[in-house]
Amino acid sequence: MTSAAVLSGVSSTSRNINAMAAASSAGCAASSRVAVLAETEAARDAVVAALRDRGVQAVDWPTAEPPAALVLAVETSDPPRAWLYEAGAAVGAVGRRAVVAPLGDAPAPPELADLVTVEVGPELSAALREALAKLGSG
Repeated sequence: MTSAAVLSGVSSTSRNINAMAAASSAGCAASSRVAVLAETEAARDAVVAALRDRGVQAVDWPTAEPPAALVLAVETSDPPRAWLYEAGAAVGAVGRRAVVAPLGDAPAPPELADLVTVEVGPELSAALREALAKLGSG
């Protein structure tokens, strides 16, 4: 199965999730919760700590309530296909309120190229704040 097929395969699931998310979009706008879906536990921990440094409540994806935004934390340019599938479903659920945080030396996966990408430098929390501000969630 190609990468494009993996991400496009979530379209019907994404439509269902989008319908549920749209029903509670008013609550989403007021929320300062940011969901995190990470390729590895280390990437998750780094993003959660950086968000908390900025006073943002970080929660693991999936979450019961719609988050204000989603951070996809990756360490490689070729994460497992199952993770990419889950990332595609998550992006479908939050719409364009998702950012990619490439934490390793490799660029972000090409499947996520259409999303806002965090320019990770020496200060991850500042980079996340800037990327989330582009979405209106930071």
